[in-house]
Amino acid sequence: MESYKKRLVELVSNLAFEYKDYPAVIPYSPSKCRLCPEDPTPSRLFVPEAFGIPSDALTSLLSALEADEGANVHSIVVSYREQVLLRASRPGYSSLTPHLAHSMSKSVTAILIMLLIDDKKLDTGAAVCDFFPEYTPTDERARELTVEHLLTMSSGVGFGEAGVVSETEWTRAFIEADLSFAPGERFAYNSMNSYILMHIADRICNREYGISAESFLYDRLFLPLGIPRPLWESSPEGIPKGGFGLYLSADSFAKIGAMLLGGGVYRERRILSESVVVEATSTQAITPERTGDFNYGYHIWTAREGNDFLFNGMLGQNVWVSPDNGIVVALTSGNNELFSKGSALRIIREHLLPIRTGARIHRPLRAARALDERVRRFFDSRCWLTPKKPTGGILAKLGLREREPFDPAFDSLLGEYLFPRNNQGIFPAFVRVMQSNYQGGMRSLRFERRGEGLYMTSLEGECEITAELGLYSYKRSEIDLSGEKYAVMAMASALEEDNGSIIYKIELVFPELPNTRRLTLSLSPLGRLLVGMREIPDDRIAAAYVDAIPTLSGKAGFLYGLLERNLGKNFIEGKVRELFSPTLTAISAEAPDRDAALAELNDATDERIASSALVRRLIFSFLGNGEKTKDTGTGALGRLAGLLGKFF
Repeated sequence: MESYKKRLVELVSNLAFEYKDYPAVIPYSPSKCRLCPEDPTPSRLFVPEAFGIPSDALTSLLSALEADEGANVHSIVVSYREQVLLRASRPGYSSLTPHLAHSMSKSVTAILIMLLIDDKKLDTGAAVCDFFPEYTPTDERARELTVEHLLTMSSGVGFGEAGVVSETEWTRAFIEADLSFAPGERFAYNSMNSYILMHIADRICNREYGISAESFLYDRLFLPLGIPRPLWESSPEGIPKGGFGLYLSADSFAKIGAMLLGGGVYRERRILSESVVVEATSTQAITPERTGDFNYGYHIWTAREGNDFLFNGMLGQNVWVSPDNGIVVALTSGNNELFSKGSALRIIREHLLPIRTGARIHRPLRAARALDERVRRFFDSRCWLTPKKPTGGILAKLGLREREPFDPAFDSLLGEYLFPRNNQGIFPAFVRVMQSNYQGGMRSLRFERRGEGLYMTSLEGECEITAELGLYSYKRSEIDLSGEKYAVMAMASALEEDNGSIIYKIELVFPELPNTRRLTLSLSPLGRLLVGMREIPDDRIAAAYVDAIPTLSGKAGFLYGLLERNLGKNFIEGKVRELFSPTLTAISAEAPDRDAALAELNDATDERIASSALVRRLIFSFLGNGEKTKDTGTGALGRLAGLLGKFF
């Protein structure tokens, strides 16, 4: 088994079975080193009826998206070609804020490749290995690998998404990886195909133009479209990640979609040749049915039936383009969707595909008002927290401002609370794993009043994360996680129960990310703070990664089945669920029995770790990681671990 696969299993083991200050298995290097400022002033909105589109159709679309529990849309932009008709965002988000695109980044990488093809600097038949002579393929079939195989996700290379959290030399691991099938044989989605395309483009741009691929793409794509220079996270090798890691706003993505809809032209300026756009947006590979209703072009999804095409990223990121009627929809979301098989995209196609655009139609005043109100109140009915209503005051009476006083219901929560050892953090677990950014578990949670404001500080390892909690609206804060910078919009509420106790709810919205963290707190008279945390998207999104473990090798599949049979079905999934939705108990720093209570909780933690020690020994012995298997125990599981270690 390749070393990165062993490290991946070790990472899962570290997160699921043991509490460590740094559970990552590769060195950490920050990749999001700045905040993403909002785009400049948005372009004007056009009346939908000017292009034959009824406002009622867009009102109905927004209502359907809001009513669907699985959609969880953050922002949506609807355009007719280059004219924006609609912008709507949930509270805490904006269609002008760059949002992590996940695999929509792949489509932008494809545009980079198209630009180089137009410049005759690259050919789809070029051999991949020729660009990286410093590496020698382990599998001879890799020498047949071409740029087209990367573009159509038909490389057959085994090093993929799971490897990025357990390997630092991505290019070497890709070139030297085993192939599951001969290049071109079939479709197999792999983000590392996109990364290698980005690395190839970067080498060409440096050689031919004397600039990086990022700078080339800015000059040739983003600048002509009026898009500010975006943030694109870099790999440990210092190359943009290619298949993911790009931050662009829904407004910006709508412009890119409109450019492709125009055959490579945007506002009378040609960006790409029409021929390369047609090739990229035509079906080049047939995809499995489980991926949804789209096949694959050159890093762009193409409808199995119809002419529409799609950029798609996990957790609900989409740019949908309909050449039949000229409509473009850019969508950022935070749901559990993978590929193009999701409710939001289904709703968009059902509502917008039947529209036949054309001559101006009459716009009833009622329809205009209904659409404006729907935009203004988009997703209000689905909000987890209801903000308090500002009260009066002399300034309010004078019409100068509404008064937002501190809520005395939070008085009893003020103070510091100490946690036993844990593997948790305020920041979403999914993002921490993707970034290999771990702080060392929550040590304390502190609530304090500053004037009329409420602030929460989480101490994780040596890192303090402070956010202002709005009571009447979301309050924006900026946090630094070991060199990575994120914006957070936070709000809190207090609800008194029938028995007089208070339930506190806190929502942390990260407007640049698909991910949200929700906390539910209850405080006992003895100074125990019960902290329930939920992450959205939730543990279901990790299922694909857990399911991938048995496919890493026959050895990993055997081990996975062994654990499931002996420790219970869905054992691994249960551990992952605990990581995403934990419940922790903290002790008030002012509690008279603080030290004894913390010692008792830590003892319970030690017992849980001890109970899983044999499982870890089995895993590491099985994988042949000798330095971690000096003692395999004397029980049946320990003897089995030792036996497997000898044979494997």
